[in-house]
Amino acid sequence: MNEDFYKQGLEKAQQKDFVAAIELFNRALQTNPNWDAVYYRRGLAYFDTGAIHQAVSDYTKAIELNPQYTEAYYGRALARVVLKNLPGALADVERAIVLNRNYAGAYNLRATIHRKQGNIHGAIADFKQAAELYLEQKDQENCRRCLSSLQQLQPKPKTAVVQSVTTKPAPILSAKDYFTQLIEKAEQGDTRQAMEDLNWILKADPQDAKAYCCRGVV
Repeated sequence: MNEDFYKQGLEKAQQKDFVAAIELFNRALQTNPNWDAVYYRRGLAYFDTGAIHQAVSDYTKAIELNPQYTEAYYGRALARVVLKNLPGALADVERAIVLNRNYAGAYNLRATIHRKQGNIHGAIADFKQAAELYLEQKDQENCRRCLSSLQQLQPKPKTAVVQSVTTKPAPILSAKDYFTQLIEKAEQGDTRQAMEDLNWILKADPQDAKAYCCRGVV
């Protein structure tokens, strides 16, 4: 019966009915209080309802029951970022990477944590690693997002215009804007890096006509 509650909980979570999912996971845990996967899934549901502290508690319980639970470390790291506990988040995501060296999402999250901590060099290295792993996994959308984040971290050319201190952070680039910046990078002399970025995109999506056009220009 507890297996049925778990499966029903997964279905409710898939339908984004997280309150119902939590109730079903509660019922599954009543018959098996040492089921690590249920704590993890309930933690995800709590996170999606905004109950971040409860999510952390469930991820922690899952880790106590299964110290090799990579996804639980990642989930707790993400929750701790929301709670602004960056040292705790960094420790968790690094543990996830130790357990799975090919965990693209963990490198992506660690890059974000590094950026928030002001470690730009570390952020760049991790965004590159995440992009390479997403590329290998044929996940072109996340690969492009990492490349966009990398582009935003690159040193900007000096201009005579002084920006206001109230300037908002740059938004995530659209594909058009990203290709435009790659061409600008090439015009500034960094042709090699622009070509590498475009080659990554084309490996992820060999049918991307805009990327071919951009590479031709470069």
